[in-house]
Amino acid sequence: MKTHNFWLQSLRSVRRWLLGGIVIIAAITLWVVDRPLAEPFPLSADAVLVVATAPPTVEMSAQLADLLNTGAVPVAYLAGPNTEALVIELNRRGVSYERLRILDDTDQLLSTAHTSGLRRLMIAAPFSHRLMFVRQAQTMGFAVAALDSGAAPTLSERVTAALLYWRMLLLWRAF
Repeated sequence: MKTHNFWLQSLRSVRRWLLGGIVIIAAITLWVVDRPLAEPFPLSADAVLVVATAPPTVEMSAQLADLLNTGAVPVAYLAGPNTEALVIELNRRGVSYERLRILDDTDQLLSTAHTSGLRRLMIAAPFSHRLMFVRQAQTMGFAVAALDSGAAPTLSERVTAALLYWRMLLLWRAF
């Protein structure tokens, strides 16, 4: 009987430690997601990488159009399921098609920037994908700034950002 109690207590202790560890890791991850991204907003960049996983917002498309039309950013690389809608919106705002490079998949954004010899990037992405792309670009040696719509992220966006960030850390793959 004493052996049974010992194993039962051991299992309870292990379960408490695991739950405590999970809570601590989740809290640290959510804290990391809320930290400001390291680079200040630059006045120019070699390119802007656009992760079009969400429908284009008025603020984001206006920022992109201003950057491209003023020449602060010479080219935009776009990928994601809402790329076509964003291209139409940017064209409506006066951005020529020659300044837009459309890629098949978001996985190609950073590798294309790397092979093109770019060093300074702006990343325009929904909050849920922004942290992952910025941190991976910084790890690859890019100077990075992130375009922000100014809207406060929701809890679900923060949780999604944390999950995507951990997925990137574990698989080293951005998408």
